[in-house]
Amino acid sequence: MQPLLAAGLTIAVANTRMLITEHTMNDFGTFLAIMSQAFSAYEFSRKQSDRGNGAWTKRRRAAAEGRTISRHRAKAG
Repeated sequence: MQPLLAAGLTIAVANTRMLITEHTMNDFGTFLAIMSQAFSAYEFSRKQSDRGNGAWTKRRRAAAEGRTISRHRAKAG
């Protein structure tokens, strides 16, 4: 991200409406907020990936054993 900012670009973060410039990256508080948000987003993405991989592993195991599993949940009454 630093080369983009050094080139004079401004980066807009849509969900927080934060504008990141070379000047704001030099502010420790702003930098800390950006890194915290980036870490949270990474963790969320990693957890989603783990869940998806687990579901596919379950399906492959069931197929290897000759079983089938539903990909859809029944609607509650």
